[in-house]
Amino acid sequence: MKFQEFAPTWYEAIQILKRSGWTNWNEYFEFCDKHNINLGYNNKCIVGEAWGFSDKYMDGGCSECQRSAVGFNLAMKSLSFFNQSMKLFEDHFCEKHLEKKK
Repeated sequence: MKFQEFAPTWYEAIQILKRSGWTNWNEYFEFCDKHNINLGYNNKCIVGEAWGFSDKYMDGGCSECQRSAVGFNLAMKSLSFFNQSMKLFEDHFCEKHLEKKK
């Protein structure tokens, strides 16, 4: 499973930035506002969407998901850092959380 499958709203938001060379922040923020997503809130961030727009990974949940949620705030500074962070989170989420659901 990939990012676009477990966090499709965030995937669309990131595509806005990728298409613009990581420069079209106005359109990105408008999209985020319209879809009620926000990296500053545990249930509305990328990891929160992967968890079904929940913050249950925070309270006694998964420490790796907690680190990823914080890390994505930093990762937004560059496309290469974001891609690297997303790959690590995809691998973790699929291995540790999706396997349990099967």
